[in-house]
Amino acid sequence: MFRAIDRTTETIGATRAAEPRRYRTPREINDLPFVMRGRGSPDEWEKAVRRTFDVLYREGAGSGRVMAIPLHPFITGVPHRIDALDAALAYICRHDDVWLATGSEIVEAYLASGATI
Repeated sequence: MFRAIDRTTETIGATRAAEPRRYRTPREINDLPFVMRGRGSPDEWEKAVRRTFDVLYREGAGSGRVMAIPLHPFITGVPHRIDALDAALAYICRHDDVWLATGSEIVEAYLASGATI
């Protein structure tokens, strides 16, 4: 199963028991700094998301990975950028063994697995 993780920033997700768990979110494909720092066009952001996915999908062949795509509705949700998100997600969904999940769903699955750090 594919799950990808980037190693840059951390976001906290809460479990049912309100115990915080940390998982990383990537700055390179975070829409806010990508747009605000002028790193590129919506097409370039989509390409960055696809390339990130491709590498992590390959790496995840033998073990799970988590790929977070940090989004802000006022950035990516606007008419001239939303197609890039739609195209990136369509690309990701065309691959086998991809699980689209929220942060909370990932934490719950991890806790249910009995795995330890």
